[in-house]
Amino acid sequence: MSRYGRKSSMIEIGVVKSLSGKLAEITADTGTECKSCVLNGTCGQSTLGEGQTVYVINDIGAKIGDVVEFEYDEKELLKGTFVVYMVPFISTIIGLIIGVILEKLLGIELVRLQNATTVLFSVFFLLISVLIVRKIDRNIKSRSRIRNVLVQGHR
Repeated sequence: MSRYGRKSSMIEIGVVKSLSGKLAEITADTGTECKSCVLNGTCGQSTLGEGQTVYVINDIGAKIGDVVEFEYDEKELLKGTFVVYMVPFISTIIGLIIGVILEKLLGIELVRLQNATTVLFSVFFLLISVLIVRKIDRNIKSRSRIRNVLVQGHR
């Protein structure tokens, strides 16, 4: 549980870059929570290098340029990571299997090169999965399921 009472959440520090209504755009480096994590260096957070941009609910009245602490749900981060990485991977494997079935078992060849049908189906399913991930991302943004909250300002 975080020091602010939420289960499976992480606290980070960032700088307010812009404000829009009740939302604040924060730029944050990977912080102390990441350094102490068992997965440090292996998850998507550690690849951000120069920082990440997050949108948080600005309940504390932070202003542009303020240094703030914000809290986000670690479970939501893991769900997003799964969607971004596993949906394309699984879709590519499905395309590969369908291509092999069409090519080897049914004798269907879209192009006269060996394994071309398998490659084409794999690429096709990968592209479809990218569209699916983009749609999921838009749906999440449109539902305003932002659970990140500014918890404290530092001046």
